[in-house]
Amino acid sequence: MADNDSVRHDLDQVIASADRARGITNKLLAFTRHHVFAPVPVDPGRLVAEMLPILRPLLSEDVTIVLDAAPGGPSVFIDPVALEQILVNLAVNAHDSMPRGGTLTIAIDEVDGYGRQALGAAEPRPDSVRIRIRDTGVGMDETTMARVFDPFFTTKDLGKGTGLGLSTVYGLVTQMDGDIQVESAPGAGSTFTITLPRIVAEHPRSLRPAHDNGQARSSSDGDPAVGVVLMVEDEESVREFTGRVLVRAGYTLASAGNAKEALAVAAGMAGTIDLLLTDVVMPGMRGPALAARLRESRPDIGVIFMSGYAPEALPNLVGLDAEAAFLAKPFTAAALLEAVGRGMGAALAHRHE
Repeated sequence: MADNDSVRHDLDQVIASADRARGITNKLLAFTRHHVFAPVPVDPGRLVAEMLPILRPLLSEDVTIVLDAAPGGPSVFIDPVALEQILVNLAVNAHDSMPRGGTLTIAIDEVDGYGRQALGAAEPRPDSVRIRIRDTGVGMDETTMARVFDPFFTTKDLGKGTGLGLSTVYGLVTQMDGDIQVESAPGAGSTFTITLPRIVAEHPRSLRPAHDNGQARSSSDGDPAVGVVLMVEDEESVREFTGRVLVRAGYTLASAGNAKEALAVAAGMAGTIDLLLTDVVMPGMRGPALAARLRESRPDIGVIFMSGYAPEALPNLVGLDAEAAFLAKPFTAAALLEAVGRGMGAALAHRHE
């Protein structure tokens, strides 16, 4: 729509409201360990450096940010969006504890298994990356520290805090197989110490995000998107949106509203189907069972599962293993094209082995 369109402002408000609702939901899901992660190798020093322009406006002008880290250090296998949310929440918490200004220091270094054990872990852990966020604020007493990660616990006045910020941080850190500790005393500021496993060899095994599967082949890489996609989705609005995005990107699309219809569509197609993009939980036959049926006659077909359910709720389904390529709903057009492009590349590479 044109910038001066009278309806555009109203639609912008609709989008902003939806984004706020999504943010609140993500905080709740993060604490209850149902956040859908897309982990990739991340250099924390570089990520924090790139976040400084975002963090500075969140703090008042009398708060100084000091970064004690340099890009190019050890990497961790995490969801960068989750780490960004952790840093934002801790920065806001630090700001609130420094009403008269102060210094926020973010330090990143590496510790061995013994160093991590000293932070409170019950057993020695692998070499880790340690992120420390220190403030010069009012600090906390022991009673407050004991509840600091409890959901809905806040020391702020009514209407000025939800009590979800630090509980969200706790949920995200623990879900990334990390530890978080806090040291504080009244008048002495607070230090939050996060340790995350450093990348040594293999990445942690989990439901792998579809965009980490194979080599990308999509219009966003400069080459025309090619290949045939069979998309199965029982929600009509999602099916229409997904199909529209794929067709515009240049893919040949066949779509179905359920597994039974998908099997009929596939049986009527004489050519190759390169990729199956299917919802996991559908009436009748579920996605994993559909993939198994299709692979009986089309063993080379690539598969991407999509779902709004949390990954840890899905491995119990028959046929959905930890290595399944996975696209979390809701997704953007860009995320869809990236996932399908990489899935298509992986399927074509496997076919030519």
